[in-house]
Amino acid sequence: MLWIRGLSFNAPKLEVIPENVDDEGLREAYLDADQHRWKKEELIAYDNASIAEQDEKGKLTAAKKRGKEEGKEEKIVEAVIEMYNDAVPVKTIAKYLKVIEEKVFQIIEMHLKEQENNNLSL
Repeated sequence: MLWIRGLSFNAPKLEVIPENVDDEGLREAYLDADQHRWKKEELIAYDNASIAEQDEKGKLTAAKKRGKEEGKEEKIVEAVIEMYNDAVPVKTIAKYLKVIEEKVFQIIEMHLKEQENNNLSL
């Protein structure tokens, strides 16, 4: 802890973080000590930039999760249609895909409507 106090005490003299600092904790300590010299507006801008960065990371994480869920849903739809076309009973489809029978019926109904629409447009 004394070394952090030393950094804070020397913060007014600190011009740049030494390039050879590889330790992430020490780098954070230098940044923290450096903040003690900042004006209020600079601290607010720094905090706002950090918040914006976290928001972007959160958006990216949410988008990845949403993409995985959509991909999983697409695979379920494809499997339901293939199994239905092979005359597998709805109850069996639901069991093996671990979905409720109502969902299987909805997917089959959607598939049949798409087929009907495709046949009408030909």
